[in-house]
Amino acid sequence: LESLLFEVSDPKNSKFGQYLNRQQVANLTSNIEGTEFVSKYLNQNGIKIVKSTPHGEYITAKASVELWEKMFATTFYTFNHVENAVKPVVRSTHYSIPSELANHVSAVFNTAQLPPRVPAKRLRTLKGSAPEKSGSITPAVLNSYYDITSNKGNNLGSQCLFESLGQYYSPADLTQFQEAYDLPKEEVAVDVGGYVSDSECVDDPNNCIEANLDVQYIMAVSQVTPTTYWYEDAADSFLAWIQAVAASDAPPLVNSISYGAIENELPASIANAFNTEAMKLGVQGVSILVSSGDDGVANFQARTNPKK
Repeated sequence: LESLLFEVSDPKNSKFGQYLNRQQVANLTSNIEGTEFVSKYLNQNGIKIVKSTPHGEYITAKASVELWEKMFATTFYTFNHVENAVKPVVRSTHYSIPSELANHVSAVFNTAQLPPRVPAKRLRTLKGSAPEKSGSITPAVLNSYYDITSNKGNNLGSQCLFESLGQYYSPADLTQFQEAYDLPKEEVAVDVGGYVSDSECVDDPNNCIEANLDVQYIMAVSQVTPTTYWYEDAADSFLAWIQAVAASDAPPLVNSISYGAIENELPASIANAFNTEAMKLGVQGVSILVSSGDDGVANFQARTNPKK
């Protein structure tokens, strides 16, 4: 899969641009026997299957904590974050996969994997409409700096924003932004997750700073292109998001992520699963662009540790 990704992505390769469709990716990566075996095993042990991805790569199941503890030979605890007011999570410190499943299961998520650390919210005080100052970043500045000669996108294309951490975007703010910079008035074409609210942004602008920035500027730089606002509230939001995108029959062609996690704190199972889904999307001609964030690649650690 990785070799194929590089082949179809390299302009110098004879296979450049010869992307696969979703079914062809499934033919290359799915494990029908494994999916059927795991499903049967769960049913026989009284565990309810909630859903499965279209080609059986991931199975979501529900059971009592006691049943999971017995199956995985472990104990689950409730973990609370001592610094940030995030939702408690139920996790174990280890787990064992039953021998019958060992050849079919690569990982069981939401067991021993704690959610990635996130920075505490940086509050910003906004006083009315801030006048444009020298050094301000505007759509025109981005066009000049990156030598963008046209902002006209294509309505046959598609672009998507990954959002999380309780961030909303405001349609009213988007309209105001477009009017302020004489941009075409456009709306977000697709909303996934429902984190759209004018009132949330009025009540506390910090609830919308990240999402508003993302929405307003991607639509300013690439106009006409249909935009998807994709909010993911799961504890492992990166993995949940990319699983959902990769399961789509027609995923957005350009995906932007302006969030980050500290890589060496991510369990290998989550990192490997994310990479696999990213490669599946890549061989279909889908791009994923990830920024280095407010603090650079060192992430929010750099705020308090100059050595980072």
